[in-house]
This record gives sequence, structure tokens and C-alpha cells, in this order.
Amino acid sequence: MTKKTIALIPVSPADRSAFVAAIQEAFSAALKNHFPITEPFPPEKEINHTLNTAGTEAYYALCNAEKCGGAVVQYDATCKRAFLELFFISPKLQGEGIGQLVWQTLEKHYPQAKAWELVTPYFEKRNIHFYLNKCGFKIVEFVNKHHFPLNPRYQLSEGENPLGRDEFFRFEKVIKP
Repeated sequence: MTKKTIALIPVSPADRSAFVAAIQEAFSAALKNHFPITEPFPPEKEINHTLNTAGTEAYYALCNAEKCGGAVVQYDATCKRAFLELFFISPKLQGEGIGQLVWQTLEKHYPQAKAWELVTPYFEKRNIHFYLNKCGFKIVEFVNKHHFPLNPRYQLSEGENPLGRDEFFRFEKVIKP
């Protein structure tokens, strides 16, 4: 078995369109198992909004120098908290342990982060398994129509089609010193 070397490289402005397409390919492949989608998901406008948010950094993940996925992270230096906004592994490489290696590399890339947070839809069993059992996150909240926190990070825009984002788990990982 060949040892996998993981590296993170910032997404350049010239690579941004390809990065958005890679996110959509990975997310759309997962959603097709649950919804009859015909458009790429998430919408390009939504991804660009996330990428343009202050403090957000986007990275390609390289596995043995080949693009294998990526991540979008927002880091709040004041509270030393990192938010994993988007995380994906190329659909053709999923199930090979690359996601866990990329996650470990992300953690090392943000050594000052005392906690990480993310959300994933309730129906994404692979994601739930990955974050809970492989990466050491804990489920700290189930957001649904009976419990919707005031945090604007989790509020849907008016007219937005949630595709499962109206019910999701919020995960947290506290980094032990």
C-alpha cells in the first residue's frame, strides 16, 4: 500500500471556477442519492457567497500531488474557533481514507484553533459517520423546525430551497491541549 502524502494549497483566483465545480460535483453526487436534483448543488452563487465572506480561506487538498478534494474554512481568531464551511473529497476517491488524512492536515494547518464546528444534513449518513467516528467530532445540536437557533450562520435566505438544510446536525470538536 502506497503511503499517501496530503498537502493543502490555497485556491487561486484563476482556479476558483474549477474549485466551485469540484465542490458541486462532490455535493451533487451525494445528494442524488436522496433528491431528484437536476441542477448543480450547492448553487454557484451560494458557494461564492461563502468564499467571499471575510476571514474565509479555501484550499485544494492534494493527495500525492494530485487534487483530491478541498475545504473552505472560516477562522475566528478572537474565540480561536474554526468553522468548516465546506469539505469534500472527489467522489471517485471516497472510501479510501483520504478524507481522514485531509482532515488531520486541516487540523495541523490551524494549530491555534481550540474548537472546530460544522453542520451536515440529517440524511448524510456517510458524513455523520465520518465526522463522528473518524474525526472525533460530537453532535451538539439537531436543528429542525422545532429547534432553530438564532445564530445567523444557520439561517436560510428567503425563498431558499433547503434540500435537507432545514434539518441538520451541528458538530463540534474541542481540541485538547
